[in-house]
Amino acid sequence: MGKLELFAVERSYGPADQEALASMTGLEVMKAMRDGRLPSAAISESLQLDVVEVERGRVVFAGKPSA
Repeated sequence: MGKLELFAVERSYGPADQEALASMTGLEVMKAMRDGRLPSAAISESLQLDVVEVERGRVVFAGKPSA
C-alpha cells in the first residue's frame, strides 16, 4: 500500500478494513476515502485519480495527467 499526496489530503491506497466498511453506508465510505480516513482503491494511485467531492447521488473524481 503506497502513499501519494495528489490533492490537499494525503491518501493511502489499497484494501480497507472490512469491519470499518461493514459499519458504514456507501456514502460514508466515499466521504472517508475523500477525507483520507479510508484508503482509496489501489488503481487510483497508478492513475493518479482520486475522489474530491461526495454528496448523495454524486461523486467527482479528479486526476493528474502523466507527463
